[in-house]
Amino acid sequence: MIGTAELRALVAPLLEGTDLELVEVQVAPGHRQHQLRVFIDRPGGVDVAACARMSREIARRLEGSLESYRLEVSSPGMQRPVSTLEHFRRFAG
Repeated sequence: MIGTAELRALVAPLLEGTDLELVEVQVAPGHRQHQLRVFIDRPGGVDVAACARMSREIARRLEGSLESYRLEVSSPGMQRPVSTLEHFRRFAG
């Protein structure tokens, strides 16, 4: 089983040196599969190509560590958590 802290530790180094930001990770254990959700963003928004690229990188890192999982990598959308001072500055109306 992988937890949110472990998933965050696995994903964060993959974003270093890019303009992508790790917004949130979620792990939902299931009966047959773990559901792993990774939310990324960047100024101007994140596109499908960036999500697909990160999904492939994360899947490579997870190889062999989990038997069965479903991975989703996406933008945080309109309900994005605002958790840092930079987030407040960027998203203030």
